[in-house]
Amino acid sequence: MKFQGAIIAGGEGSRLGGCIKALLPTPDGTTLLRRNAQLLEEISGCLPLLSTNDPTLFLGELGLDSFVEDLNGEKIGPLGGFLSTLRKTEVDALIFVAGDMPFLDKAVLQSFVDEFQDSGHQGLWSMSGGFGQPFPSILSKSCLPELEMAYKDRLFSLQKVFQGRLSMATWSEESKCALDPEGRSFNNINSYADLESYLGLNRAQVMTLLSQQSRAQAH
Repeated sequence: MKFQGAIIAGGEGSRLGGCIKALLPTPDGTTLLRRNAQLLEEISGCLPLLSTNDPTLFLGELGLDSFVEDLNGEKIGPLGGFLSTLRKTEVDALIFVAGDMPFLDKAVLQSFVDEFQDSGHQGLWSMSGGFGQPFPSILSKSCLPELEMAYKDRLFSLQKVFQGRLSMATWSEESKCALDPEGRSFNNINSYADLESYLGLNRAQVMTLLSQQSRAQAH
């Protein structure tokens, strides 16, 4: 079975003043986008797709296989990224991650792939607190008709689509406890506090960083 990565970076970073979270720096001097794209390439053997509402924000990044505009810019949430990348890919299944996940782990992603291949289901995700986690997850190309129908029905909740319309396996508790007992691989950056903790900066330093990013985007 052939896999490809898909990075969903369609959000506007409104809770961080319009910050493009996928382009935030990592402690080793790269960006979240580049770090996670490299992980996906190592797992799948090919460059990932990037789905975004605004491809101009990422021009020149990575030589990614393709920038996919989420349903011609219609802002319907992550469903748009899932649907647009499944339409684009020519492989059997996509490994989905969000653009703002700083602690993705190669062993976790490989475990997802292995368990998906053994499951016989259309997709695989993880559960936490009774809720499914769409990132990371894997969906086969066979999910595309159901996602198209959900879009037609204006059903944009991934929780409802995954639980009600797809055959989803769940990443095993055994693997989760062994590889990621604290659930760090599922964390993303949603607040200034998250950003401060991730980068080890105080609020003033974070605001300076975001201001620098904003100026760079303006040019």
